[in-house]
Amino acid sequence: MNYFSKIKPVTYTLAIALLPLLSHAQAVSDSLLTNFYNKTIIAYFSDTTTISAQSAFTQVLLKADIDTAKLVKSVGKNRFKYIDGRPSIHNFLPKPYSKNNGRTLYSINHRILGQDTIDVNIEGYTIQDADKKDVLLHKWIHGVSHYIPDGRFIYSKEDSHWMFISGEELSNEQ
Repeated sequence: MNYFSKIKPVTYTLAIALLPLLSHAQAVSDSLLTNFYNKTIIAYFSDTTTISAQSAFTQVLLKADIDTAKLVKSVGKNRFKYIDGRPSIHNFLPKPYSKNNGRTLYSINHRILGQDTIDVNIEGYTIQDADKKDVLLHKWIHGVSHYIPDGRFIYSKEDSHWMFISGEELSNEQ
């Protein structure tokens, strides 16, 4: 009896259904993701409202789960300080910690929706209370009516390139 005869048909169906998505996800390179993150960061932070809200702070804190070495360093007057991995946020806050109350921490991530679609999202958190022991964060909640990413990348098979659609453009289409 061979090994495959012991696997249930449901397992086969699930593996076959997920195979195209998993194989494509492995093909997304770090340099491609860096490019997508940079385009989304530039579109998101080009708005001057991000400057006025954080003018008391010299840098915008941005957490990323990819290598930040090649991410943009600034957009307009917004200069970025990247937080990568999972270090304590205390490592990035100037002392006294209480002076950071009201400051914004951003987080950027991506979702692979299919072989030809990748969304990049930027989330915001407000530091409500910071002291030596803890940092209390309040997560921003976007509209509840439907999901709109901050950047969507769609692969065009005809042109063999990725097309960028900003969150603002997606919102205007609704």
